[in-house]
Amino acid sequence: FAADVAGEALMSKLAAAIHAYQESDAAAQSSILDVRMLTRRSSLHAEALCTRRVYSYLLPLWAVNEKCEPVESGIIDDGYEEALGLGSSGVKFRGSSLGRDLLAKLKTTVKNIMQSLEDQDTREGQASPMFYSGHWMYGSSQRGRYRWHNFAAPELSGSLSPKKDLVVCAFDRINHASTILMGGETWLLINMSGDTFLTQQCRRIIASLLAVHHGWLPADFFRTAVRSDVVVRTPIAPGHLLYLDHCQYHTWNRLHGGLFDRTWKDRVHENSSGLVTKLPEFQDFGGDAEGSTIAWRKRLQTHIELAEGVGGSGGRSDGAGFAEWMREMRLSVCPEIRTDLEVIASLDAFAEGRWVAPMALPSAAPCPEAYRKVLQLLQGLVDGGRWPPTSPARSQVVRAGDGGTFSAVNPLLLSGTKNRRAAEFPELTAAVFELEMAIAPQGRSPSTFAAFNHNALFSPHTDSGAGLGQSSSLIVGLGDYCGGELVVEGTSSDIRYRPLEFDGWRQRHWTLPFAGTRFSLVWFSPA
Repeated sequence: FAADVAGEALMSKLAAAIHAYQESDAAAQSSILDVRMLTRRSSLHAEALCTRRVYSYLLPLWAVNEKCEPVESGIIDDGYEEALGLGSSGVKFRGSSLGRDLLAKLKTTVKNIMQSLEDQDTREGQASPMFYSGHWMYGSSQRGRYRWHNFAAPELSGSLSPKKDLVVCAFDRINHASTILMGGETWLLINMSGDTFLTQQCRRIIASLLAVHHGWLPADFFRTAVRSDVVVRTPIAPGHLLYLDHCQYHTWNRLHGGLFDRTWKDRVHENSSGLVTKLPEFQDFGGDAEGSTIAWRKRLQTHIELAEGVGGSGGRSDGAGFAEWMREMRLSVCPEIRTDLEVIASLDAFAEGRWVAPMALPSAAPCPEAYRKVLQLLQGLVDGGRWPPTSPARSQVVRAGDGGTFSAVNPLLLSGTKNRRAAEFPELTAAVFELEMAIAPQGRSPSTFAAFNHNALFSPHTDSGAGLGQSSSLIVGLGDYCGGELVVEGTSSDIRYRPLEFDGWRQRHWTLPFAGTRFSLVWFSPA
């Protein structure tokens, strides 16, 4: 809201705008809960300075039952109104112990998941602190920071390289906040808190929690999914049951006072003129924030009831959205994820020297004529012990293998650029760029660089550079080997003498286990 007036005049205009907004059709799903007016010198940045976010998810109690069926949970109605308020313990279980037993089992699953995350080596998850407005911002803590790239929206994959700090989030806790009734059905309110969350992260955490709880995914699934050398699919829960409950600004509040902490009223006084001394960074214009919040939650839950299809006679209607989703997750989604986990297990076995090739090596038939010279030169480097060592930067993405990787420039395009490997292996370098022109798809321009790989198992990564010079890389495999497919965003391709173009800057890619002698060449033009 912007205006050329200030103080009470501004707030009068703002109050009128808020009233008009709440009277509109949109008011059924949104509300203005409280108002503060910051001074022009305020340093608050609502998104960047938020140190803790709390999301809530409504989970039907029957969803944690072993049979995934409605249960007689022994719920009383007396606490329903209280459960909608702030800080409420919610509806209490009584009578049958089944409801309490289900909740206790869910809490055990949550405890085991959090413990498995704590057991994970978190040193790779340490991100650099953010410097903002003269202060170092670490979020809620450097503890409990993991790489959540597998729990984000797939369409963001280009930004979700496991090696980037962007995917590192501090996940504080997940807990049962209260139990409520909606449409005659019992629901668990599950809270998730952390410094920041990726798109879809909360929904995928809830879905994975349920899958682990029911045994559809292994107990160590979370620990596997936050590894920096793993890309795996994760299930996603329905979105209409999730909402952002509140945000906190610990660092800003310590410097300027609690922005929405109404206890400041106990720390101010009236001076001799009867004017109230206020905190320096903002003005509080009153309002029933707590009552507004309760009313907002009631409207929100009414909206959720309509979206989920509860509230009819007898409570949950047959074939409700959540029940259909649970069935699909059990029968389709989780089995596919288990297939991913089998591939990850084979990668772990390869890295530990335990992998056994499932097929025989290809016959010793001559390689295609176009590749013969390059293959002979590559093999000559290995046989002569002249293969260069891998650079520290490239070593970060090479997970296993007894070979290495290096790169060289195209001497025809970058004749004035000094490059150690191009000068050291001029015949090989020239032959490799000649090969690119022979096998490249029609219309592809010559690349300025080429990467030479020998028996290297690459972990999931995106290539450095913005890809402005050329958005696609060209890769091909050479040698007598089996396996060793290239995986690009979950799709594997056999590249042995089969050139493949892909976007190395925006698409995560990695190598599958192989047996034999495997070379690969990658042509690219970095920005």
